[in-house]
Amino acid sequence: MLFLKGHCLRDLQTKTRAHYGDDSNPGINFELHCLMPQFLNCLILILLLSFGALSAKAQEFYYLDGDAESMLARASSVLDGQPVKSLWVVTYKLKADSAGLSLLAALVHTAQNGGEALLLVDNKIVDAEPGLIAFAQSQGVKIKFYRPGKVGLKDLLHPIDTFNRLNSRMHSKLFIVNGEMAFIGDKNYTMKSFRTMLGLSPKTVTMLGKEILVTGEPVSSMSEYYSKLWNHPDSSDPKDKLPTLEKQTQIQQSFETHLNWLREQIQKRGSPWKKQTFKFKSFQWLTNTNDKTTMAQVLEILEKVPRGTRILFESPYFILYPELYDLLKTLRARGVPVTVVVNSPDVADIPLIGDAFKIDLPKLLELGIEVELIDFKRRVTHGKVILIGDRYVIIGSGNMDGRSFNINEESNAHIESPEFSSYLWKQYESTKHLRSRAYISESASVSCEKSVGRRIYLPIQISKTKKLFIESIRPQL
Repeated sequence: MLFLKGHCLRDLQTKTRAHYGDDSNPGINFELHCLMPQFLNCLILILLLSFGALSAKAQEFYYLDGDAESMLARASSVLDGQPVKSLWVVTYKLKADSAGLSLLAALVHTAQNGGEALLLVDNKIVDAEPGLIAFAQSQGVKIKFYRPGKVGLKDLLHPIDTFNRLNSRMHSKLFIVNGEMAFIGDKNYTMKSFRTMLGLSPKTVTMLGKEILVTGEPVSSMSEYYSKLWNHPDSSDPKDKLPTLEKQTQIQQSFETHLNWLREQIQKRGSPWKKQTFKFKSFQWLTNTNDKTTMAQVLEILEKVPRGTRILFESPYFILYPELYDLLKTLRARGVPVTVVVNSPDVADIPLIGDAFKIDLPKLLELGIEVELIDFKRRVTHGKVILIGDRYVIIGSGNMDGRSFNINEESNAHIESPEFSSYLWKQYESTKHLRSRAYISESASVSCEKSVGRRIYLPIQISKTKKLFIESIRPQL
């Protein structure tokens, strides 16, 4: 241990405090008596300040404001620089279209260059050609499916347990590179999520998401979480037969085509995502535990919001399960302004979800909650974000519905970052005119009005039979 004495210690403490601020904890304590030359003391100070600079850098993250940024950041992390040592991916949906094939190509590229490539997908790869999975595995990619929807005789003997097991889905989304950087947000690997992909049809319905790229210390907890999912007893290896040599060549050529296209995009566009850099003061990684689900923890955070603190929810789905409804009533009674930004029921990708929201919309309005609807049929939100006052942001995979609260595997980040919160509030205000505001008209029906003055009548008539059915399965929605 190094010992500093007298004014050496005071100077070092003063300079260190000035660098970190009084409330910071650089992780270094001084109990010092000095028996060392002055130049060595200066060297120590330089090392400490360098450590502080590295710590500050580790507190930064990037906001990926759009699918192009998300795509470029992923491509750069894998293709632009030294070979990747490890690439771990977990996602809810992966489709064998341009987006999904690009991800598989990146995984194969990583494995072929000696890196560890792991892919965990809920259930299956959609529209995968026979042999696609086996080829990726033959190249060194390790693939697992979470609770694949196959039912055997043993499962039929325990129907309730089987239903509960298959009903709980892997909805978390992570993309971890070298255990040092992690993408957190809403991204599935389909062309709906990446509207700038190679070969995208202009008729494709696109989902606008929100995602962040985190580096440094928080990634270690995400890597631990990924390992837990990977080793989960319900994560199993898929069985697929290796295709013919001719087919293998075609698959490899397809992968190369997608990788070359990604490299071209990096050269053309550079790294615009690096411009959206923010710092956080605290970072909490929320995942399902034995006692509480991820979204139960989110609701606990919201329960503590003080009077007058504004809250904004953005979610593709907003279904009032009992715990959420009780929370909203409590917040409104406390004088907390609440805004909900959600897809209009007319553009819901699951009609039953749209019908459930039609039932819930009048209840939200009666609580005095401002509801803004996105009614663009080809551009809907898929972001899962909660803004809490002017300091905190929750972002991740969890929707505001019963499935995310009760059933699915979810993960969210709870971030203290005033500058990021301010940026998202300004972004929300600047796009307000693009959404319709729902309200209860004099005739007691629910209508919508855009800020430009155009009103849209939103019928909420639902048959009694359908309403009873929705209420009976509400926790599953």
